[in-house]
Amino acid sequence: GFDPLAVGMDYEEVSRRSANGSFREVMSLFPMVREEALAQMAALEEHAAGADVIVGSSVFAVGSILAERFGKPYVFFVFCPQMIPSGDHPSPPVKWHSLPRWLNRLSWAWFEWLTARLLRSTLNRLRADRRLARVERIWPSLLGNWPVLACEPALAAAPSDYPVPITQVGALFLRDDGAFSPELSAFLDAREPPVYIGFGSMSA
Repeated sequence: GFDPLAVGMDYEEVSRRSANGSFREVMSLFPMVREEALAQMAALEEHAAGADVIVGSSVFAVGSILAERFGKPYVFFVFCPQMIPSGDHPSPPVKWHSLPRWLNRLSWAWFEWLTARLLRSTLNRLRADRRLARVERIWPSLLGNWPVLACEPALAAAPSDYPVPITQVGALFLRDDGAFSPELSAFLDAREPPVYIGFGSMSA
């Protein structure tokens, strides 16, 4: 099992702000992520020293730093391919998904520049304090060298042009053998089995 350790921002607030995918709301998250990086390092560094592997996802910003400092492998889980820079799709703030590949790449170049402006100094200060080399590009540092894409290939295939191999494992589900509530059991027993389609919390 795992020992849980709570750290950082109110993720419900993050989800609320990013739900509509608007540029203004996405940009409002970056100051929160900057503070989150400092909070993550303060809370996790001691624990990372004894870990076998560093695993990250979502707004986890210090995985590469911890992995490099302690010589650990780093695996980052991505839950939709639109979080991986590619000419196949635009960067997260861009809502139009039928753009030509060159415009998609341009949107990612712009987003990388913006992310670097907002996060690079914070991350490089943490790296310098630990005698690690600076990074110039932020997204490759966040995703690491072993990104895992956890969504169904039939719905969202891995980008075709990312320079690091991507392992696509399909959607992840926590097995739950607990009994249904009486209300849910009554609903299921009253009619033909329903079909449920969900896309989780991802706005992309």
